[in-house]
Amino acid sequence: MIEQRREQVAEETKKIKAEIFADQQKQMAQIQAEALKTVSEIEKETAAIRANRVRTISRAEADAITLVEGEKANGLKLNTNAFKNPEASIDEINRLIKTMKSDFPDVTISLVNDQR
Repeated sequence: MIEQRREQVAEETKKIKAEIFADQQKQMAQIQAEALKTVSEIEKETAAIRANRVRTISRAEADAITLVEGEKANGLKLNTNAFKNPEASIDEINRLIKTMKSDFPDVTISLVNDQR
């Protein structure tokens, strides 16, 4: 009888240990799943921030190009208008030519000679 009780206790102990081990494994799996979910959410947020950063920088670069090129076009328009103006002085025209030379170094532009 004592031997039988000893075997019963041993079996119950083995069963309890197995249940505890299974519960620990379940808890570990849940913790790992929660950690993986948190990491995934952080990576998603990081990717969204990076994408927004790229969009913002690209938009700023495009705006800068638009502004610079627009101002260059306005300058060329003013230069063209100065050349059309018969009252424009030779010095003013030469100043505009020098400006154009600095803005467009690859273009050959000659200064106007004052023959008054």
